[in-house]
Amino acid sequence: MTAPKPPVVMVCLHSFEPGGGERVALRLCGALAPMLDLRLVRGRTSGVMASQAPAGVPLQVTGSGPISTAAWETLWLIIVLARRIRQQRLDGLFAALGLGGRITLPGNGDAPQGLAAADVFLLSSDQDALPAAVVETLASGPPVVATDCCVSMRDLVGSFGTVVAPGDTSALAQALRAQPLPDAAKRAAAATAMQRFTIGQAAADYASLFQQLAKSTRLRRSSWPQSRSS
Repeated sequence: MTAPKPPVVMVCLHSFEPGGGERVALRLCGALAPMLDLRLVRGRTSGVMASQAPAGVPLQVTGSGPISTAAWETLWLIIVLARRIRQQRLDGLFAALGLGGRITLPGNGDAPQGLAAADVFLLSSDQDALPAAVVETLASGPPVVATDCCVSMRDLVGSFGTVVAPGDTSALAQALRAQPLPDAAKRAAAATAMQRFTIGQAAADYASLFQQLAKSTRLRRSSWPQSRSS
């Protein structure tokens, strides 16, 4: 009897504090510095990129020009660092952590296609607004296991996943293990429910709301006492 195939879990690499993306990137630089031919690009003299740059990584400070200094840092994060990491053979590192053959780094690409290939999406944030990653995941079909990190999370996930309290790692792990894999009908229902978040639907909803407000304002104004001229 063959062992059951483990589910494919999609996880976003992120942090849960101000400057989170930069902090994660800098920690990666520090951990992978011996393996990466990398030069850290910093555009500002203040902020996370300046105060928490890892030792041993060459630093290049950008000057003023047509591209803002903050934009230089963002371009470095999403293009240069990502490309350097993808170019490395990290199999040895994953194997040393006991994760050999269990982690892939898809990088940039077709998000819907990648999400559709997952069995479940994991979001472990401490706080968030409206997490677009959850909407994109449900629109692609997989269920979501997430923390209750925003006021809309439980309504957003609904019956298409599981929501647990932020910071409760035991509950998160248990929910991930217990989350049933959806059938085709469940995936289709989730994708249909997320149609309300498309640009076209959102624009139509906003237009309808503005029309209702304009109508309500006209009705209120028509009931105001008319001024009398002397």
